[in-house]
Amino acid sequence: MRSFRVLILATWVILAIGSGFAQAALTVDFTSPGQDWSGSYSLGWAFSVNQPITVTALGFYDDQKNGLTESHSVGIFDADQNLVVSAQVTPGDPLVSWWRWTDATPTVLTPGIEYRIAAVTGSEKYTYNPTGFVSDPTINYLFDADHYDPTTVLTYPEVWSGETGFFGPNFSASPVVPVPGSVLLLVPGLAAIIGLRKRLSVA
Repeated sequence: MRSFRVLILATWVILAIGSGFAQAALTVDFTSPGQDWSGSYSLGWAFSVNQPITVTALGFYDDQKNGLTESHSVGIFDADQNLVVSAQVTPGDPLVSWWRWTDATPTVLTPGIEYRIAAVTGSEKYTYNPTGFVSDPTINYLFDADHYDPTTVLTYPEVWSGETGFFGPNFSASPVVPVPGSVLLLVPGLAAIIGLRKRLSVA
């Protein structure tokens, strides 16, 4: 009986490892800011993904890396303008690179869709045309995106102006690691063993 329980436990451990995620990474970054600006807008940038990825955290730009003065709504919209994931970045959230970060509900983004990430900037600065801009290989940076009018509400950013991003927002993500076929074979095998034990116990 004990060995059977060990078998079940080992199978679930293997499944958990096989369906896990790689280490999360910033999707965009830069070495130094470009033009800093202010005004309460819902703005960010558009992108697509090269493979399924899972959003793990959302970030907001801290121009001096010395703390935010207010909280900021950050979210990712799909091509139908649906908000697929969002969170509030607060002044006390940790700093990584140029952004303060908060955990997001794990959300899978899929290839073949244009996404737009936006943040409400409020009274704080945002930047564009930064120096040393890079993007993670899992995504395709497309263009900057901005809502038409000043706002204090997270809104789908419709327009672009040809700048390199409005930061603003950022997100971290992990590539989805598929479960190996050999691991999946353990599931029906385990089910067969359970069925056999039940039949033997009845007999």
